[in-house]
Amino acid sequence: MAQNQLIPTLVYKECNKNKFGSDCSGTCSTRETFCQRMLFCTSRYGCSCASGYTGQFCDQKCPLGTYGRDCQKKCGENCNSCDIYTGVCIGGCKNNFILPNCTEKYPWLITPPQLVSSDYNSVKLNVSFEINNIAGSKQKTPLYYQIVYKQATSTSNFDILDIKKIGDSNYNIEKIDNLLLGTEYTFGAVVITNDGNFNDEDINTKSYKTQCLIPKNIDYRLKLAKDAKNITVTWEKYNKKDILECEIKNYMIKLIFNQKKNLHEVAYTSSNKYDFYNLVPGHTYAVQVSAITTFGPTEPSDLYYETTDVQGYISIRNITANTIDSDTILHLTWDLNNDDIDAPITYMIKYKINRHYSCSRRTVDSNWTKIVIDNKTECNILDLIPNTQYIIKVEPITTGYTYGPNENTVFGKTTTSTPSLAPVLDVSQPIYVNNQTALIKWYVDKEKCNKLNGIVTGFHIVLKNLMDMTQTVKETEETAVEYTNLNPTTDYELRVYIKTDKGFNVNYALLVPFKTKSKYLPPVEELSVYKKNPKSREIGLRWNYRNDTEVNGFIIQANPDSQKTNVKQKTIEPLKCKAWPTMYCTTVDNLTRSTQYTIKVLAKSVDYPSGGLPGSINFNTMDGSPDEPKNIKAICVDTKNVTIEWDIPWVFNGALNSFIINVEEISAVDADSCCASFPVMELQVTEELPTYNYTINDLKPGSTYLIGVMSKTSWYSQANKIHVTTLLDTAAEMLPSEVSEDNSTETN
Repeated sequence: MAQNQLIPTLVYKECNKNKFGSDCSGTCSTRETFCQRMLFCTSRYGCSCASGYTGQFCDQKCPLGTYGRDCQKKCGENCNSCDIYTGVCIGGCKNNFILPNCTEKYPWLITPPQLVSSDYNSVKLNVSFEINNIAGSKQKTPLYYQIVYKQATSTSNFDILDIKKIGDSNYNIEKIDNLLLGTEYTFGAVVITNDGNFNDEDINTKSYKTQCLIPKNIDYRLKLAKDAKNITVTWEKYNKKDILECEIKNYMIKLIFNQKKNLHEVAYTSSNKYDFYNLVPGHTYAVQVSAITTFGPTEPSDLYYETTDVQGYISIRNITANTIDSDTILHLTWDLNNDDIDAPITYMIKYKINRHYSCSRRTVDSNWTKIVIDNKTECNILDLIPNTQYIIKVEPITTGYTYGPNENTVFGKTTTSTPSLAPVLDVSQPIYVNNQTALIKWYVDKEKCNKLNGIVTGFHIVLKNLMDMTQTVKETEETAVEYTNLNPTTDYELRVYIKTDKGFNVNYALLVPFKTKSKYLPPVEELSVYKKNPKSREIGLRWNYRNDTEVNGFIIQANPDSQKTNVKQKTIEPLKCKAWPTMYCTTVDNLTRSTQYTIKVLAKSVDYPSGGLPGSINFNTMDGSPDEPKNIKAICVDTKNVTIEWDIPWVFNGALNSFIINVEEISAVDADSCCASFPVMELQVTEELPTYNYTINDLKPGSTYLIGVMSKTSWYSQANKIHVTTLLDTAAEMLPSEVSEDNSTETN
């Protein structure tokens, strides 16, 4: 047949040499080349060389291990070699496979022989020959079987029993004798087929033991030795007491780390000694020994306990220093960071003062105080100073590790208390006493501030009249007290106590006895700085004086607090204020900006030309927010106009420049036309008057307005507001209910 001639037939079967076609009935050639150099094509499978050939011209025989059209198929993996045309194995099969295709194995048992019983020297086995227990080829029929066995630990070949016929029963019982006492054996069975072959590769096996007596009540005389990281276990080996007892193969030593969690380590040895290394220092271990026989473990020994030595770094956590019901005690607690440490731990507690908060936030130099605590994780640190911060260190006492300066450190602060210190009389400011007034100054000794024991809140002062034994009590934050209205020519005793947030200590007081002189003029009252003008360095003073008939003037003294001797003084006529007609006013100028001053005002008369008792006030020249206008009200309400009036603010805190008027429509007769906004209005102040007024125009009839007035210096006050409703066009007069005052204030 010509090369590349198309053969109009199906090519899907692997044919023998010189054959082709769907049933291999076609003959390729009468020549020796047979189907070589021929290409066969079909519409369904395409073109290919005949079986056994490959290559571009179909002139190459299949390489070893392949066969079929274009040599696309591989010989079976269990063939030694196969026919290049059909793939039939021609070189024999690998072990246990059946010719000719070598695709199936000779039969074998799926389940190995099962144990029926055992005694000291034999076992009985049940061998199953049921169909579902036989694997492998169904072409070959098992006729015979043979039991194979050996010791489970042996690496040698199996021992065998006699070959026996399977017979009609699906089960056979076999007894294997002359076995060793208490020894584990591995058993299997080989089936032999009708052609005399068998599969000795897929023998399924199972191990069983002969019986023996497991020793009981063994006294191991176990002993333990330890250091920080190691435990050595020694015991006495067991000697057999009965010929039927199992042989001791080795010993199992169990080291238990945590009994509750069953954390343990198991080791085996044939010796009578075992060392456990790299253990946790300070941990309590339990140790148990069991002899291991050929038939299993004996009963374990009792548990023996040993705690390794403490060594190396011991981590602690949750260090806290808390106050309890005392201002001189801190309760210190901590936890071991390693729950595995069971040994008793001794701790060195160190503490020292870090800050006296009664003095400042600065740290102080101090020495460590040490205490030792045995096997506890808490203690009380006693005899501390109130309101003081301490640095506290907790260091486990151990070998092989030195704790750093910042390790295991916590800060603790004691609570505040009453002082254990009295004020000191200020000798640089002599006691001033006249007929009705006494002025006494003192200070707190900063060198002894650690005895303040708290945050100073002021002073508790008791003045006792030694004539009638009456007394008055007062509190102050100042380091001076001034008493007025004292009885002339009277002995008094003053006691001054330092007061903290916890009160004062009656055992620590400054005692100052004094005696008043004859009567003087009383001091002015209600003294205040009602205005300040930083630009002109001027302030306005205002005061009241009830004994007007005796006064012919007032002495004004201005003293900057930072300059005790730079006192400015002037004398004024007793002129009343225009804005406050019942009170006196004056101005003091040429003051220093942003400076704290003390102003004194003394009434003077003919009898007392140098002045009577002073009234004083302490202030800073810095300005601030003014008071809001007082008593705002509507004094005239029309359909489109409202006139409001208000009182002058009580305190300006600056130079009163003007008043700011804000108007807001909040409701209207015609809701659709509500709510109109108004520009901010301002009324300039040219002089200080008791009251001011302002008329607001272009309002709508019957609308309600929220009107607010603010004082303006260089700052703005809060707004004082009222609600006002304008009259309707038909209204003849303003109804009282149409005007309501709102006493609330609002910050600008």
